[in-house]
Amino acid sequence: MADLRKFMPVLAVLVLLSVASVPAFGQLTCATTTGVPPLVRAEGITELVGDIVYVCATPDPDGPQGPIPPQTFATDIVVNIQIFLNTNVTSRLLNSAGLSEALLLINEPSATTVPAISLGLNALQGTIPPGVNNSVSWLGVRLLPAGSSSVTVRITNVRANASGAPAGVGGIPGQINAFISISGSTSVSLQQVSQTVAFVQPGLTTDATALTLQQCFGRNTTFGSSVNIVDVTFLRFNEGFATAFKPRTSTIPPYDKEQRPSIPGVSYNSESGFLLPSLVNDAIGLADAPTRLQSAFTNVPNGARVFVSSVAVGALNGGTPVIPGGARTAPPSGSPSSWISASLVSASGQTSRTFAPFLNSGSITGANAAISAFGVTFPTTGGLGYTGGWTEIPVSGNAATAAWSIANSDPSGQEGLIFAVAIGYVPNPAANVPSIGAPMAATMSFNPLSSVTVAADSTVPIPRFVNTSQPRNIYTIVACVTNLLYPFVTTAPGFDTGIAISNTSLDTPVFTGTPAQNGTCALYFYRDGALNPATPPVTPTIAAGSTYSFSMATGDPAATPPVPAITGFNRGYLIARCAFQFAHGYAFVSDLGLNRFAQSYIALIIPDRVNNVRLPDPNTTAPGGSGEQLAK
Repeated sequence: MADLRKFMPVLAVLVLLSVASVPAFGQLTCATTTGVPPLVRAEGITELVGDIVYVCATPDPDGPQGPIPPQTFATDIVVNIQIFLNTNVTSRLLNSAGLSEALLLINEPSATTVPAISLGLNALQGTIPPGVNNSVSWLGVRLLPAGSSSVTVRITNVRANASGAPAGVGGIPGQINAFISISGSTSVSLQQVSQTVAFVQPGLTTDATALTLQQCFGRNTTFGSSVNIVDVTFLRFNEGFATAFKPRTSTIPPYDKEQRPSIPGVSYNSESGFLLPSLVNDAIGLADAPTRLQSAFTNVPNGARVFVSSVAVGALNGGTPVIPGGARTAPPSGSPSSWISASLVSASGQTSRTFAPFLNSGSITGANAAISAFGVTFPTTGGLGYTGGWTEIPVSGNAATAAWSIANSDPSGQEGLIFAVAIGYVPNPAANVPSIGAPMAATMSFNPLSSVTVAADSTVPIPRFVNTSQPRNIYTIVACVTNLLYPFVTTAPGFDTGIAISNTSLDTPVFTGTPAQNGTCALYFYRDGALNPATPPVTPTIAAGSTYSFSMATGDPAATPPVPAITGFNRGYLIARCAFQFAHGYAFVSDLGLNRFAQSYIALIIPDRVNNVRLPDPNTTAPGGSGEQLAK
């Protein structure tokens, strides 16, 4: 008996603990179901996060606390539900009071359930109050009708600014976390007050090819159905993960090729969220467009026109080249029947825009060779021999933008798209057309870009993005030059060398189509193993159809800029680099007064190779456009 009395306090504590573990009478316990947070794009401002699902019930009669009858309530349980994110909520606003597209669904309603889904009854819109950027709330929710003992609550259509979420570290993706609060007319026990609703990863990687073009050679100056487009560069957009490129709404089986009406819990892998059956409620959940890709071109040379392929010229699925939009044989379940493709839309990304294509057919010369710079070779169809058409995009302030809309994206494969870019111009070097300056660059990103990182109404598009990529150079315009080699010049005591340079780019009416060019010549004198003088003198501008000459011993002090005398130059050579084509040179070496010695010769022409290299090869190996190869 004494031993029993000794253990009585311990038994009392155990009884109290067991009673405390049982939810109080009239209390709901809400537990979240296991969710699968989706990957969202780090560039995205309006990314759909994973649904938040709670099952709320009275104590389980078969639970560890023993047989307790299921509790029902004599009156409705009315609660306030609010979620907070660690970044801004960006679900679409439908009125000025903050009513949004974010939905709270009660008991998983759909078009086929009883009762069917009904806005305001079992599908409730959340509110994002003005000035509260990271929260959505549902106030006065009739969560559990009188006489009921359990309810399933699903929060969906919550969009988040993934670009503002904390970045991941050490290879771990960033996370978007949700914090949930439920309070109301009865006590609610919430077992998980926070959960991860999305992982954040970059959704896009890019690459581009580049070309260097000479100013005085026209490019793509005439257009027609049989004209090849030359000197094409290519832009490549790759998914950062398999579901980064999305359709506007899902059209993939087994969802009856239609996302509307949506089924709770189904992932449609589209830009749109949960869609209600009625088109009257179109603003709820529906995105404005599928994923779009854009290239913003800067430093477009003066006088140049910009053209882009109207559709993708190449595509990749899992790293394998495929034909854009081509039919697939036995596609995997849940994948589209055609390969990914894309077509041109307006630069703003809001509405389709019609440009006048200047080429409805024709081919890209050497497309496969250029695209192979990405490390892949494409099939003949869709690569070499592309006939998808070209579109000119307007240039304003040396800038232009093109955007393409994606179709047939495959959620089960990591995909890529390649587009072509060309510039066209009629050369006029005398007017610096096309202009020489910073390289023309392409900044490749999702489209449209926006600075609105909070919830907004329908005047602001969904989806929208921030740019995280850097410009990539695609075209560099360099001057057309002639390199004249004078292999022997001297101003040794008693001797002098006369230098003459003729600008023969004016040749009409003997020839047609030669651009008349004006320019100066930089004079590089070499002797005794060094450049001397260290700063090369520069001639005045030599106009097309004129000749400039000077004496090394006296220079040309009256010229603008003045050419200094080169004295004490015992023996050496001169390279004159003229900023125009069709320059020719002549040298006259003699003693002073022409009493005992005189010798003349024609300067040699060193081929002007685009990469500014000099090779120990004959002139015949120089490519086209490397200068007038007369050998002398």
